[in-house]
Amino acid sequence: MPSNSSPRSAMSPAPLISAIIVNHDQSNATLEQLQTHMRLEPDLFARVEWIVVSNGTTHPSPIPGVTIFITPNAGYGAAINGVASSAQGETLLAMNADILPEPGFLKEAWDAANALVQSRSTHSPIGLVGFRLLDADGSRQGSAGRFPTLGRFLLGLGRSRRSRKYSPTHDDKQTEVDWVTGACVLIDRPCFESLAGFDESFFLYYEDVDLCWRAHRKGFRVQVNPRAKCRHLFPYHARRLTLRMVYVARRALLLYFQKHRPKWESSVVARIARLESWARAKQHPDWKRVGQMIDRLESPSEQAAIDLTDWLAIDDTHDERGTRGQT
Repeated sequence: MPSNSSPRSAMSPAPLISAIIVNHDQSNATLEQLQTHMRLEPDLFARVEWIVVSNGTTHPSPIPGVTIFITPNAGYGAAINGVASSAQGETLLAMNADILPEPGFLKEAWDAANALVQSRSTHSPIGLVGFRLLDADGSRQGSAGRFPTLGRFLLGLGRSRRSRKYSPTHDDKQTEVDWVTGACVLIDRPCFESLAGFDESFFLYYEDVDLCWRAHRKGFRVQVNPRAKCRHLFPYHARRLTLRMVYVARRALLLYFQKHRPKWESSVVARIARLESWARAKQHPDWKRVGQMIDRLESPSEQAAIDLTDWLAIDDTHDERGTRGQT
């Protein structure tokens, strides 16, 4: 149900950008992000339609000029999909709650949105634009990469979580890439609608890679704009890696391979992940749940939706810092 909504007149022009922030028990971060946008670029802030989707157990207080939707937690992509039809913008700016904009971010995003709209009539329109992400200390964070293949998966096994998925991008010019992270991404509405939004089979992780893969197949270009900068405060690679995170990340990786790679590649990745899970079950029995999830995914009768009961039953206090793998 939306709260603090101020319906736009049918005669009013559509805003260029609808910004959608997904809040899962990060209300303070959500509020800090909104206040930072407002403080840095108040004129542009007023021209953007702001929407918060809150799908956790705690929700932000009403914020003037911001529509808040409170929904069940069905995943990141589902949160965006659920409000996209209500959003009135020509483009959709999807953001994690833990994003903090740098000065000039909204101006660059506004220019990028205009470029998206203008490219619609071209032979190869731009469908998605990602931005330069920074760690909390200002150091560079990966924001784009190549599509996963078995070869890239195997090479990534020996790399840190910080770098294994991402590719270097140019410092000063907009670049064509395979995919951009969904932590902060601008999507043109015709592209989003032609793809029917995010695939909600991906509860968390790889929903962005999947969306970009399908966008390319539809003839849309995907780009990263390094001039628009924001800080991503709690990225996957910097967080304490719990078994619940491993569970959902492994599941997303396998779903991607099942959808977009040859069956033999998917089988190899599943076998490696299964061997890891059974080996680690000797130290922590809940690793068996990861192996059982992999078995279910390979079964023809497996439902696409994540088994939230099984996922929530995992002991989430166990720290998996030593875990390796393509997540």
